[in-house]
Amino acid sequence: MVCGLFLVFALAITSSCTPSQKRIKEVNESDRLEDYETIADEGWDAYKGKDYKKAISYFERAKKILEHKEVVNKDYSSILYRIAYCYYLLGNYSEAIKVGNQDLDVTRNLWGEKSDEYASSLADLACWYSKFGDNNKAIEIAHQSLEIRREILTLLI
Repeated sequence: MVCGLFLVFALAITSSCTPSQKRIKEVNESDRLEDYETIADEGWDAYKGKDYKKAISYFERAKKILEHKEVVNKDYSSILYRIAYCYYLLGNYSEAIKVGNQDLDVTRNLWGEKSDEYASSLADLACWYSKFGDNNKAIEIAHQSLEIRREILTLLI
């Protein structure tokens, strides 16, 4: 199964941290770029506590800070992935796919279509499409991911 193969690489959550009880606020002009990390950490704490809805709220706020500051880098890609993965864990596969495709675009622009990062994003999308019930799309995307990884391995040998 496509999902089983790629979930091996998913993050293993072993911490029993409880999510912060801080109120999540909207992005405003006083938010500094440095605040993004603190907010993303709060999202990570909520994620580790398996409060995925709260994690999404924090990650969305961190994403908005980066967007407001016009920062599109690996941190932005990571935040998009975290949001998509939380939606996946909540069973909202259509939203996971939507955000996952946004991350795929950012990943393509940052690392290129022949990168391991791009192949990983494709692999995650394949899993989410499979869970969504679109197995043809899942197989197509998984094949793309495997071809990229095959090319990378060929270069390393």
